[in-house]
Amino acid sequence: MPLVFAAAGANGPHSIRAGAASRKLQFWMPTLARLVCDAPLILERRQCTGELTSAE
Repeated sequence: MPLVFAAAGANGPHSIRAGAASRKLQFWMPTLARLVCDAPLILERRQCTGELTSAE
């Protein structure tokens, strides 16, 4: 991956940092997307079971 950034004109240290950031992003994006998709389901389940307290 750093070679792609180096070929685009980035210098050595910047291309290595960009490669590391890209790897981290590729690793965490599916996890974050799943949390975003599951959040409404989790909230709905908590409301049905009464786990959430109302502000009444």
